[in-house]
Amino acid sequence: MKNLKLLLGIIIGFILELGCIIFVDNAINQLIVNPALGGMAEFAARTLIFIIGYFIIEKMYKKSVAPSTKNLKKGLFVYGATFWILFISNLIFDHKTPTMPILSCIPSVIGIIFSEMGTGVLEELVFRGFFFNAFLDRLGDTKRGVFASMILSSSVFGLFHLLNLISYPELLVATLAQVLYAILMGSLFCVIYYRSRNLWPCIILHGIMDFTAKFWDCFTTAPKTDFTFLLAILSVALCLMLFISAVVQLNNEFKTKRISQT
Repeated sequence: MKNLKLLLGIIIGFILELGCIIFVDNAINQLIVNPALGGMAEFAARTLIFIIGYFIIEKMYKKSVAPSTKNLKKGLFVYGATFWILFISNLIFDHKTPTMPILSCIPSVIGIIFSEMGTGVLEELVFRGFFFNAFLDRLGDTKRGVFASMILSSSVFGLFHLLNLISYPELLVATLAQVLYAILMGSLFCVIYYRSRNLWPCIILHGIMDFTAKFWDCFTTAPKTDFTFLLAILSVALCLMLFISAVVQLNNEFKTKRISQT
């Protein structure tokens, strides 16, 4: 039965993620030209998918992913503290000199805010809500089970980014780096979710991460360029602190559990 639930969770997660990317996003891109409206439409579509996923996860895994303030601040600023270092580094080191009038970029900024928050909603639903819970349900709520579930679901999350090569085959090094640092980020998202019992700190942090990574693109029409090997290595190395934080927090969580049980 648990193997079936694992398989169903993975299949449903992939259907929701790929269905949104292939069908919904393509339809929005073809029908809506205004970037602000397009971003809002993407957010709305992902919210609808989230509602569907909410009922499925509650039924299959007896877990709620509904919006909640429970441990929200702790998830954002304590468990997820190291993410804020990355947000600041994104804004500093990804800086691009604006080549367009600032006022004309406002619709793009608004669109990116909604679009990337929508990405946070969908990807956290799929990779933490479905995949992490599916692996955890199968492997058990033990230190070994949580760690394995974290690694497995985060690896799928990272490898999923290889699909970016379909749209940007020229960004090979950047995409391979993204696969690696997505695995590291996903690990901390899993721990934040596990410790807070609330998916929404992960959704918010994920949205801010993607927004700060794309913020400066709103102000220029320059084409994207691939990473140098040095930049790829530095990007992955910077994200190692997220994985270290995840492992340390997980160890502390189970140490606290053992003490409370004695």
